[in-house]
Formats: sequence, C-alpha cells, structure tokens
Amino acid sequence: MNIALVWILFIIGLTGTALELLGKRSSLLLQLLYIVSFTLCAISRILSVDATKDTPDLAAYLKYYLTYDNAYFEKGYVAFCNIVRWIAGTNSITLVFSSTIWIILFFALTVSILNKQYFSVALEKTINEKRAKQIFILPKNHVNYFSTMLFLFGAYWGICYSAEIIRQGMSNVLLSLALAFILNNQWLFSFFSFLIALNFHRSSIMFFPALLLILVLKKYPSRKSFYVWFAILLCADIIIQNTALLDIEFFVKILGCFQGNPYVSRFFEYINTDAGNYFTTQYITYHFFALLMLQGDFETGNRKKIALIYYMGLTFGTLLQKSVIYMRIQWVYLPVVILALYYYIKDDRTQSDRVKFGIATAYSALQTVMAVRYLGSYII
Repeated sequence: MNIALVWILFIIGLTGTALELLGKRSSLLLQLLYIVSFTLCAISRILSVDATKDTPDLAAYLKYYLTYDNAYFEKGYVAFCNIVRWIAGTNSITLVFSSTIWIILFFALTVSILNKQYFSVALEKTINEKRAKQIFILPKNHVNYFSTMLFLFGAYWGICYSAEIIRQGMSNVLLSLALAFILNNQWLFSFFSFLIALNFHRSSIMFFPALLLILVLKKYPSRKSFYVWFAILLCADIIIQNTALLDIEFFVKILGCFQGNPYVSRFFEYINTDAGNYFTTQYITYHFFALLMLQGDFETGNRKKIALIYYMGLTFGTLLQKSVIYMRIQWVYLPVVILALYYYIKDDRTQSDRVKFGIATAYSALQTVMAVRYLGSYII
C-alpha cells in the first residue's frame, strides 16, 4: 500500500471534519475527494500482495477470483464476483474497486439513515437557491457529518475492509446498515440487510443476538450499570491473561463432541488456534471508547442501544481472547463504535466542538497508524 496515499486520505478527512465540527457546514467536494483517495488506497494495496499465496486475506480473495474457485465462499459473495467478472473480466483491480464502491455506498446509506435524510435533498436545495459557488459546500449551518463519519470509518475499518479483508467489509457495512434501520424502528429493512450480510460472510450470524436484543428489549442498562460492567471486564481481562482460565484446552473439551457439524468444526478450527497477544494498543483504544460512549446525554436516544452492542462485543472478545475467533468478534461487533461516535458528535449536550474535533482526530490518527501497521508498513 502506498503510505503517501494513506496520509493524503488522513489530511482530507481531517480537513472535512474540521469544517463540519468547527465551521458547521459540510463540503461535498471534500467528501468526493476522500472517496477517490480511499478507493486509490485500496487499489494500491494490490501492488504489494502476492496473489499466489493463501495469506494475507486479500491474496486469497484475488487467487480465488482469478481462478474462478469460489467453492469456499457464500453464495452472495460468489454472485457478486460473477457479476464483476461478467462486466469487467478477471482483472484483480476490478474486484477491489467494485468491493470498495460497495463498502462506500452502503456506509453512505447507513449515515443517511442515521441522519434521517438523503444528501441529494441538501444538494438540490443548494442548487434551487442559486448558490452556484456553494454547489460543493452545503448551506450554512447544514451539517450531514458525512465527512466526519468517513474520517472515523476510513481510518482503520475502511482501509482494512477495502484493501485487505474485503468479504468481511462488504458484510459488515450491511450489518451497520441493519443496525441503523433497527434504531429507526425499520425492523423489516434491518432483517433483509442482515440476510444479505449473512450471504457474504457466515460469521455475520454472530451479530444476530445484538439485533434481536435491540428489537425486544424495552429497558436498557443505566450508565452506572455500564460502569460496573466495564470494571468487571477489566478484572476478567487481567485474570484470563494471567491464568489458564478459558484457555484453548477448555474450549476443546466443550466443543470436541460437536466436530461433525460443519459450522461447529469451523468454529472449532478458530478456537483451537492460539491468538497470541490480545491486549494490544487497538484494544486499549476500544476500552477507552467503551467509556467515552457513556458520556453526555446517555439516558435518552440511541447511544444506549449501541453501547449495549459494543459492550457485548467487548465481552465476547475478552472471554475468547485466547483463541483466534476473537478476531471474528472484533470485525463483527466493534465497528459499531463509529455509530456511537456519530451520536456523540451530533449531541450538542456533550463536550464542546473543539473537544469533539480533538477526539475525532486522535481516534483517526491512532487508527490510521494501526491500519498501516496491520497492512505491513510499520512507521512507528
């Protein structure tokens, strides 16, 4: 991956976020530039990957795409690959390009659902008001927070999804969309989004309990209860890391008798693989945002619902940290932090705009470094 492109992406995102949080208006031009740079980052990743190897993930996707070997993948992803081949042939760039556009479009739809408005309406209003010089900058005091959301999402999850773990990314944006729909009480659209996600990656099934809880729960934990939950998680984390509790042998004994089932066997395969060091800088960040999302006007609105899902993911990740399956839980659950940050930033009763801008910048800077490290170019 071209490191210069990554930092150009960061600068564009930072500028758009500053305009939204400090200048109180959104720039469609900066959003477009971010999307173009985002796509170029994903495509540049191909140049550093050997498609003849089974690892990393992108190499496997390219290998299967180029050789028409789709037996391993779910039907939704296979259909997507077939359509791309039919339109553009077996060029590896077309796979990454089309999947990146998929991720961006469904992420944009998610933000649009959260905003309860569509960006085209704001653009149409601008043109109708004959503000030619503002065609790419929305009217004053109109903020859709899309630049900020792109900045937060693209810093780690977006780059990794579009440039490395493609199938997970295409699935996860649909899970985020399903969550956005259910937060707006559109449960039928949420269900269909979840089904499509499941047809791109079967690990999406792990998100079903979260959607079900949001659908049926009438009362959610209080802020104080979440603080207690957080303290218990930290204690459990320390105990599990320093003892034999919940080690691999524990899961082998529990799941060994179910290995005949293909889904259990797949789960067993991950459980039976050592994960290595769990408490990385990335997870320190996740714990920090577990506290951050409890701030401000927490007792009303959708932030409490997202906090519940996030804490569920953090709990599963903590309990299963000694096996590779925690990585599945990580990409299925923890990206909801972006939705939580959306409500945090949009809430006028939380900290000042400068504090919000500082938090968004710090988060995206750290996540960008993590993404670059993950993709093999260690710059710190």
